[in-house]
Amino acid sequence: AFRDLPRAIAHFTVGLIPFVVNELTRAVNPIKLREMLAAGCPVVSTDLPEVAKYAAGRLPAGGLVAARSHAEFIDAVRARLAEPLPDARRRALSAAMAGETWERKVDEILAAIA
Repeated sequence: AFRDLPRAIAHFTVGLIPFVVNELTRAVNPIKLREMLAAGCPVVSTDLPEVAKYAAGRLPAGGLVAARSHAEFIDAVRARLAEPLPDARRRALSAAMAGETWERKVDEILAAIA
């Protein structure tokens, strides 16, 4: 069931967001990115603008790779599979996403409007 998904994702060694980068996907905000990170699952993604915002240092090391090429994507997945993120960093990854709630987003929008 859908409600069991976060518990399952928490056991993944790596989550993937393998979008082809084009005009459409440059405007994508992949919800699965935040869901996987919140579950403590490290992610390898193609280098989309929304992914780059998260990859720019606010997450624990190894929590997110925004790959700029096919080869870099494959290398990042292989590296994460060869050396899984330790439990402490997975917990830190999840904690770093604690503010990513719908309630927080609504508060941000209301503050911007005011």
